[in-house]
Amino acid sequence: MDERLDTEEQSTDGSLTGPQRDYQMDRIISFVLRGGVLFSAGLLILGALLYFARVLWGGAPADPLSFPHTLGDVFSGLGHGDPLAILVLGLIVLLLTPVARVAISIFAFARERDWLYVAITTLVLLILLVSFLLGRGGA
Repeated sequence: MDERLDTEEQSTDGSLTGPQRDYQMDRIISFVLRGGVLFSAGLLILGALLYFARVLWGGAPADPLSFPHTLGDVFSGLGHGDPLAILVLGLIVLLLTPVARVAISIFAFARERDWLYVAITTLVLLILLVSFLLGRGGA
């Protein structure tokens, strides 16, 4: 076993180094991924419950084929309490969760001064963002 992994190193200024820093970044990334999935699940459950509650209590159900197609539609629908807008927001949060992980990884690699991985991860993030901006999603 590598003894360097068992030691808790601190730099002269008291900041974390080595395994402690890696563990801290892993925890941050884990928190972001877990939080994003749980928040998304909460939105999806809330949207589904509101949709079915509207149907059960005699309200006119929203047409499931007329869901919001743009962010403006989503935010407008949220302002009106539209269950389909809440469902779409839950899906958007779910899609953006791994994107947030990639963005956080850029800072983690920069902190380690691993510039090759900063460049690669930045390129991956740019590709993801461009694909979201240019994608039509069947609309």
